Amino acid sequence: MGFKIEKSEYLNFFGLWGWWFNSCVLKRRILPERQFAFFSQIHKKFSYFENLFSLPCGLACFIVGEKYS
Repeated sequence: MGFKIEKSEYLNFFGLWGWWFNSCVLKRRILPERQFAFFSQIHKKFSYFENLFSLPCGLACFIVGEKYS
């Protein structure tokens, strides 16, 4: 019993860099509220560009699989 992967892709490439900067450079454990609000506003524009390219990495991974027995 298992799964066959049909499709996989990374999501939120641009958010990865914000996360890295906040956690690794600034050593923050919690994202500032204003920064989160700003990212929420621009996220739709960035996600449009993410759909045009195959991303090498991201904060999330989307996987579609088919179960087989």
